Amino acid sequence: SIQIELRLGSVDFPSYQAELLNEGATVRVVEELRPTTKNGQHSVVLNMSPLASGDYQVKLSGVSDSGRLESLNTYSFRVVRSGISLMVPTKILFEIFLPIQS
Repeated sequence: SIQIELRLGSVDFPSYQAELLNEGATVRVVEELRPTTKNGQHSVVLNMSPLASGDYQVKLSGVSDSGRLESLNTYSFRVVRSGISLMVPTKILFEIFLPIQS
């Protein structure tokens, strides 16, 4: 499996939702992602099965106490084949710096 770690500049929501897309089609939606803090750095982590080659996007949304989704950002990455083996990173890290909510 692989991990996709989305770093947060701050924790503004009790939970988060991530939608993984491949060429515009939803592959998986991960709900109730709880932010964690390690060494002062906030993040949410997606645990995924290995991905086929292709272009992917992760759409991250914050989920308010009332359940309302607030779209935060979309991040793109590519999984490519090299020779006969599929080169898939075991951990993908996106640093997401969100504006401070007032």
